[in-house]
Amino acid sequence: MTWPQPYVLNDEGMPLLGGNLTRGTPWRQDDNPFIRLPAQFVRWLWLSCLQIANFSIGAIQRAWYFILSLTRDILSFIDRYVLGICHFMFTATLIGVGIPLGISTSHNELPIGLFLLWFTIAIIWAVFSRFVEYRSRQCERETLHYFASLSSM
Repeated sequence: MTWPQPYVLNDEGMPLLGGNLTRGTPWRQDDNPFIRLPAQFVRWLWLSCLQIANFSIGAIQRAWYFILSLTRDILSFIDRYVLGICHFMFTATLIGVGIPLGISTSHNELPIGLFLLWFTIAIIWAVFSRFVEYRSRQCERETLHYFASLSSM
């Protein structure tokens, strides 16, 4: 067995802090508080990092489950919001083209370009509205089918 070599300071032999590092006592159980407390702090720090990681992963999983469970509602809300914006843009464009068209016709002039633009926008809006109506009916059918399949379980 080898003994720790003393550290010589002012002609006095003092053992090194920590003594023999190859001994079997873990640092967190050492008698010397200058060794024990930092080792315990590092251990607590590691455990707290693990707890934070565990909480974060759990929070991410809960958030992902919540998002997936509300996907149908969120998507329908976004669809309605986007459709409202599209209808507003069609209305604003028709008004924006219709005002100069009305002013021109009041002066007994008919600008063919504005008239064709207004007419084209009106037709596109009608087709868009019909498509939205068809899509909403299809989504309602899918929703009813979904709830019917849930009730039959």
